Amino acid sequence: MAEAAQALGTPKTQTTNHGEVVIGELPNDFLRMPNPTNYDQVANDEKMAKEMAAMEVQQQNMMSQMMVVTNRFKITVLEAKLNKNYGVVRMDPYCRIRVNHRVYETDTSYNGAKNPQWTKSISVPLSEPVEHIYVEIFDEKSLTTDSRIAWTRIELSEQAKKGEQVDDWWPLSGKLGEEMEGTVHIVMSIAKVQQATPMPPMQPMPGMPLMLPGGYTVQTPGVMQSAQFYQPGMPMYQAQPGMPMQQQQQQQQPTPVPQGPLFTEADVKQIKEMFPDVEEDAIKTVLEASRGNKDAAINSLLSMQ
Repeated sequence: MAEAAQALGTPKTQTTNHGEVVIGELPNDFLRMPNPTNYDQVANDEKMAKEMAAMEVQQQNMMSQMMVVTNRFKITVLEAKLNKNYGVVRMDPYCRIRVNHRVYETDTSYNGAKNPQWTKSISVPLSEPVEHIYVEIFDEKSLTTDSRIAWTRIELSEQAKKGEQVDDWWPLSGKLGEEMEGTVHIVMSIAKVQQATPMPPMQPMPGMPLMLPGGYTVQTPGVMQSAQFYQPGMPMYQAQPGMPMQQQQQQQQPTPVPQGPLFTEADVKQIKEMFPDVEEDAIKTVLEASRGNKDAAINSLLSMQ
């Protein structure tokens, strides 16, 4: 077995009262310190993996979405049957629909004359209840102003308000008289729709690693004080004992000051000359994280080298 071990390159050992000892010729790497470069590389890889994992969690939080339920008023304008063709040539009608403070139009039915067809579907987000809609039909003109040839006001029925689909023809008024201009075919309903609303992006906390283009990471300047409260997108407040937090926030509300650009292209160019191997996008990101402080940005870039 000893000969087989030696053939495989394993040093021969002998058991003594003090444990196993190596006998015979010592291997070439005996008592040799391991290469520190390998350990540095492993440590750097481990650190980078942790930073990438933290960055991935941050990106997932930024992309997280909150589902909200909204009411949408769905209208489909199909066609119209008009009783008169106004003008010398065939009319080119289009339809205009007003829902509360929103206005929509169909495409023009060229040469539609008295039987225009549109099949136009509209989905209207509702921020307030709808009691009625206005429908107007115009004749598109090339050289003069479009002329209104028919109109109507449609009161929403209880069926439509409850979410049931209403499919009907409504009479049109015009120059021929009240409800004498023809009819318009409309399908409508109110439905509840789940809509994904993006969450506000996370702001970097002071001292939090920031990932830059090209795989660089840098610590954002600043240290969080334990007596301060911070929420992304909100001002920072200093806690005062014996006073309600809401009152403290009102008293400490900072006066808004017009802010100019944090840095200029000249600043970017100056730092680029000092760090020619760093991309401009990375320099701009560091300047933004440093709130335009060039000295802090330079120190951060030096720590990346």
